Amino acid sequence: MNMSIRSSEDDYGPPSGIDTMDHLLAWLDAGVSADVERVWLGTVRLSKDAAHLLAASPLLSRIRTLSMGGIMDMDDIEADDIVVTLVGSPYLMDLQELDLDGVMITAEGVHALAANPSLSRLTALLLGNNAVDDDGLRALATSPYLAALRRLDLHNNQIGDWGVQALARSPTLTNLTWLSIAHNKGVSDIGIQALALSSVRERLQGLDVHDTRITDAGVRAIAASARLRQLEWLDCCNGITDEGARALLASSNLPSLTKLCIIGRTLDADVLKKLEARFGAGLKRFISGE
Repeated sequence: MNMSIRSSEDDYGPPSGIDTMDHLLAWLDAGVSADVERVWLGTVRLSKDAAHLLAASPLLSRIRTLSMGGIMDMDDIEADDIVVTLVGSPYLMDLQELDLDGVMITAEGVHALAANPSLSRLTALLLGNNAVDDDGLRALATSPYLAALRRLDLHNNQIGDWGVQALARSPTLTNLTWLSIAHNKGVSDIGIQALALSSVRERLQGLDVHDTRITDAGVRAIAASARLRQLEWLDCCNGITDEGARALLASSNLPSLTKLCIIGRTLDADVLKKLEARFGAGLKRFISGE
């Protein structure tokens, strides 16, 4: 078992030698006494029994960031059980950041997270590379405990337009400043248009929708939205054409937008020149096949 502990000054603890739960708890005890606030359970196969033991430890009471990203060799059911056990710890009441990237949590596990009042202080939830579907996203969108959430990463899941529409209607996720729904092939212009029209997304500063099924129509919806005036960073790397690029250039609704990533066909030289003039070093352009 490998585990790293990071202090509030971002100093890492020793990267090896933690191979039993006794060692882990002893290390955590030493770390907490040194004001450790960030815990990373690195590349490890965490058993259910170990999760219960760790969740029962008062040593978790000072942890602000818990990362399970990178944990390997767990099936869906085991992942749900382990995540729910750890996050359900009565000692994680001050948790602010939760990284579950790639742990194979499913909609069932997400439902349990959404129903957990211990997450009321959570500001960042990273759920990329999992099996979250529309039903799971709807559970997050309707949770009464996630109002403090500012960063939500849902890239590479099983999300479609229905889930994105539920997110756009969310009565509680109104403080989001960064959202990624990238690499979700079920998301089309319909979902993007719902986001663009949503009054609860007015604080968004970063939006990543690349490798979805967004087309120029979705880009036009973003460009036409008066709700996205705080948007600073947009990744719509999806093969938009000159039409979509011109819509962004002509928009008066995106005064804060300084960074743009696009991908696809070769753009008209005049359009490209105007994009470079508008965004300068903030423009990232890729060509399919590069």
